[in-house]
Amino acid sequence: MLPLLVAVIVGGPPPSRPIIGGYGKYKYEYIPTLLEFPAGAEVQHVHGLEVDKQGNIYATYVNWNNGIATNGTDQHCLVRWNPDGTNGTFMDLGGTELCNGTPHGLKLAMEDGTPYLYHANCGVKPTRNGFGKLSKTTLDGKVVWSHTGSFGQPVSDYRPTWWAIPPTGKYVYLADGYGTSNVYTFTRDGVWQNKTFGGKGASDGKFSNCHGIGVDPRTGHVVVADRENHRIQFFEVDEATGDKFEWVKTLPASWGSVLQNGTQRPCNFRVLENSTDPSLDGMAVIADLGANDQTKPGGPRGQVAILDKENNVVSVIAVSDLLGWKGSVHPHDSHFLANGDVVVATWLPGTISYWKKM
Repeated sequence: MLPLLVAVIVGGPPPSRPIIGGYGKYKYEYIPTLLEFPAGAEVQHVHGLEVDKQGNIYATYVNWNNGIATNGTDQHCLVRWNPDGTNGTFMDLGGTELCNGTPHGLKLAMEDGTPYLYHANCGVKPTRNGFGKLSKTTLDGKVVWSHTGSFGQPVSDYRPTWWAIPPTGKYVYLADGYGTSNVYTFTRDGVWQNKTFGGKGASDGKFSNCHGIGVDPRTGHVVVADRENHRIQFFEVDEATGDKFEWVKTLPASWGSVLQNGTQRPCNFRVLENSTDPSLDGMAVIADLGANDQTKPGGPRGQVAILDKENNVVSVIAVSDLLGWKGSVHPHDSHFLANGDVVVATWLPGTISYWKKM
């Protein structure tokens, strides 16, 4: 069954009736009063989402005063909401050290019982602010370590996008999605191990923008959203040595309505764990950026795919069609909450939306 889509004009008035996305057993209602940014936030783009063990929701965003754009006063980039989507609060201990440039990927890690956030800042090409900045922070943004610039790659082709953090072992993996399409191995204290995997291409294990990267808790595989190859790839790693990054399988990006033409652009792959409804554990959600030009007839639309435990598509939230009136047309990250609700971050312009499971 395909969703019934209602086209909404970007910048037009909001619909007068409730906004419902998805289909079948997985329908979601948009709740406009939740995930509001705190006063003073000047949001250019929203890129990454995370949810901590208590259910608090985090987002990293690009402000309009980040050293690249200078037509604002906001110096924040990290916000936390309560588990119910209320009380947006700046996590501001990182200041401009964390927020200058283009804050992008956000990944939560538990290390010796303490939660941390790993940040990837793709910046812009040197010598501009935030170029290739990697950071590890506490949940309130306090910087534990930070490294700006490349570490051996040509500086003209390095713009990292996201981290994968295996739950055990001392190694983590960085995706250079907007640059080389390589994946690099680091220690948890931010030291590159001179190990490189992937690279540009369309064959198994190669990438055309390895944009989002994470760990599939169902298998332990590292999972990569290979955006411009329109697919998700899975890899086996050796957590003890960091030497192995071996292709296992590929999931083609194929979901949504007949308008999609097989050109979906998946940005990230997130799996639900420890749900308050055990039947939902192991389901996955994928943010699909959609076309750069949403006005092209028949062009792919920005949306969010809901997958079951075997990675079969069971629903699609047509975000750009349903929330185009508020500018939410390019889903860049999405995340399940413990109760099965879905949070969506969109790029250009940056918005966050809360979708309550019906």
